[in-house]
Amino acid sequence: MFRGDEMTSNERMDAFYSGKPYDHSPIMLFIVSNAGRYAGMTHREKRSCAKNQAEAQLKAYERLGQDGLVVEYGLLGIGKACGSITNDPEDSAPAIIKHRLDDISQVSELDLSMVERKNDAWSQLNYEAASICVEKVGKEVGVFATIPGPMTAAGSLIPVEKLLRAMRKQPEEAHRLLRFCTDAAKIVIKEITASGCGPFLSDPIASETLISADTYRKFVAPYTKELMDYAKSIGLGMGYHVCGEANRILCDMVDTGCGTISFDTQVDVETAKKLVGSRVPILGNIDVIDTLLHGTVAQVEAEVKNQLRKGYDSEKGFIISVSCDIPISTPLENIDMIMEAGRKYGKYPLNPENFR
Repeated sequence: MFRGDEMTSNERMDAFYSGKPYDHSPIMLFIVSNAGRYAGMTHREKRSCAKNQAEAQLKAYERLGQDGLVVEYGLLGIGKACGSITNDPEDSAPAIIKHRLDDISQVSELDLSMVERKNDAWSQLNYEAASICVEKVGKEVGVFATIPGPMTAAGSLIPVEKLLRAMRKQPEEAHRLLRFCTDAAKIVIKEITASGCGPFLSDPIASETLISADTYRKFVAPYTKELMDYAKSIGLGMGYHVCGEANRILCDMVDTGCGTISFDTQVDVETAKKLVGSRVPILGNIDVIDTLLHGTVAQVEAEVKNQLRKGYDSEKGFIISVSCDIPISTPLENIDMIMEAGRKYGKYPLNPENFR
């Protein structure tokens, strides 16, 4: 149990989901890209082996006591497994420098077996990292792995602009690629969760910033629902995050069957509460750029209170969280303040006077 808390994270989350009293509002943070800083590692060092990947998560948890560790299989995992090439920066997240597919007509060249853990060193590394975390702290806190959603997985195989063009001009080929990515994601979910961790689906480019709500419903929602159904079929729930604009697809996102919903700063917590708060727990969206990266400790504290003020009475529950993966260079004291303020102002039973 984390110092000062009255429950372990697992006890808190069990109480939260079952409608029972808990000590303070859950606080889920995407400590992923910046996790190495808690262990004195660069991003390259962190991602170099399972031991380091796990150690970064464990050191972050030791300092913060957040509700959930997040192992970084990541948004590029399926693309890398299938032959997309990334750079290897010292202290930033890798980016694709050459996609496996130059043209949507090449989808038939993709080999699903390349995603299997036995054939993919990155998948094996993250399976081992998750296993270490589960063994060390799994009895007190949940461990999760990020899984790329169908659209984002497709964007790791072919340049996004070519994917978007195919969705307009060659929809059948686009569906073939999304079909492949969905089947690949099932393999990843099955194999990485054999470690004892849970999956969390992130599909940043399935956003209304890039595609219309109608396009989301035609090209993204059916495959996402299939993944949610698959996770349930093996006894798992799965949270769901989309970046950017998502106001017109929030209900569609929940229709996929996700266990929780997470969104970027373009969606107001009060809007999400009105639209889907009666259906699923809502994760908050503290701005990882303006507030965490560039803001002060006082601004972070004020934003935690603001988030609680907007979301505390959401019918299915509200979880203090952030809008996206926390940038590597974010001041650690700002992240500390999320935890401090969340514990202080989110103390149960929730009292609106505490965060006015």
